[in-house]
Formats: sequence, structure tokens, C-alpha cells
Amino acid sequence: MKKTDKELPVGCWIYYPPHGVGVLTSKGSVSYAGLKINAYTIFLNRSRLTVHIPVDKAPAAGLQTVEHFATKTNITQALWKLCESRTINRALWSRRQREFEGFLVSEDLVNLARIIKDTNPEGESTASYSGRLLLNQASIRLLDVLSIALEKSHEATKEYINKHLREHGKNALQFSTY
Repeated sequence: MKKTDKELPVGCWIYYPPHGVGVLTSKGSVSYAGLKINAYTIFLNRSRLTVHIPVDKAPAAGLQTVEHFATKTNITQALWKLCESRTINRALWSRRQREFEGFLVSEDLVNLARIIKDTNPEGESTASYSGRLLLNQASIRLLDVLSIALEKSHEATKEYINKHLREHGKNALQFSTY
């Protein structure tokens, strides 16, 4: 259901790929440069940002409810992706970074888990600042989505993820606060 023309209900949690999770606060007419457009107003909690997305552009922008973004199948696949071994890639970091940035704004929960898996240092420090930023952004988005989808607090969700990782012989993730 990623690209549909269904109306999004006001008050629901929304996943907006460029910025993460937010609340759909209203749907109505907004005036820009003398033009009236019908738009969704979304408040993004982490960045304290309010965005207006035209209703007709919402599917193309990847706007979707968290319940459709984080289905039980997607959550299971993402948690299993976190348990996999890191992918050893000998490509230049700049290429991998572009690939990870594409994953960050994708409409797939598993891609967020892949960023975490491949940039998580597992005991040693990450070689680059940009790698740590990608890891931080992906882990916060994953944490936000899972805490809403599982209806748990952030702390309980962190413990849920780390318990799953420990059960499968992996080190616990260190979630940084934003």
C-alpha cells in the first residue's frame, strides 16, 4: 500500500521518508504565493518541524501511515536484518554513503535496519563521522517507528530490540539521544 490515493486520517502517525515519523495534524487549504492548495500538515516530533504536503503529491512523496509502513512482516524482517553479519564492502565510502543515504529516505523498514547493521561498529569506533551520523539517523527512525508500531515506550522498544539481538548472539545497539 505504499503508493495509493487513499485519504490519510487526521491524528494518525505518519512516516515521511525525508524526515521520519510525525503526526498528521490537519488536512486543509493552505495558501502559498497566492495559490490555494489542499495539503496535509504534519508535525515531525524529533526535528520540531511542521511540513505541508499537497494531498495529490502525498503518494509520490512516500507519505504513509506507520501501521502500513511497519507491518508485522516488515518488523520481523528488519529485526532479522539486524541479526545478520555486517556486509564487508570494499567499495569507496563515498559510494556506500550515497547508497545508505538512499536507504535512509526509502520507504522500507528493512533498509533502515541494513544501514544500522552495516554501519554499527560492534565494539570498535566507526571510522567516519558521516558513518556515525547515518547510524544515528537510521537507529532513531527505526526506534521511532517500532515504538509506535509496537505501542511501547522508547526505552521498552530499545530493550525489545536489544533482547532480540542478544538472543541471536549479537551485541546490543547503543541508541544515542537526539
